[in-house]
Amino acid sequence: MNVRKTASPHPPAASFHPLWLVLGLLVVIGLAWLIGRPGTPITAQALATEMNRRVQMPRDLGDGFRLERISAQGNTLVFTTSTTTLPPGPLTADEVRTLETALVSDACRELVKERAMLVQHRIDVLKELRDGSGKMLASARIRPADCP
Repeated sequence: MNVRKTASPHPPAASFHPLWLVLGLLVVIGLAWLIGRPGTPITAQALATEMNRRVQMPRDLGDGFRLERISAQGNTLVFTTSTTTLPPGPLTADEVRTLETALVSDACRELVKERAMLVQHRIDVLKELRDGSGKMLASARIRPADCP
């Protein structure tokens, strides 16, 4: 007898709120620090360096999320997080799209104050979500200029 599941065992994307709040605050801190230093070029690497100086990694964000590292790839600021809240097994394509949409939406909402500066210095944000073993679950590149 075949039984189909109708509900996904994965939590909804809305459970990502605490994670993105912390990441948004880290961006604000880094940008505020760089703004206060006249003549200092603002790059993704400079932001990542300052954020890592101020926050010890990995950082527990609660609800099964951990900020593993903040780094730079070219002029892209990369936030790598992990979660233990998703059950083992692959995600469906719809679940991955939902996570990616949530990553973009949250980043745009958090970057409202920093948007002009990030656009001016051509800094993008890449958010990666990995499972506890480091396997990529979802990622999204956010171009602040494309945020509403």
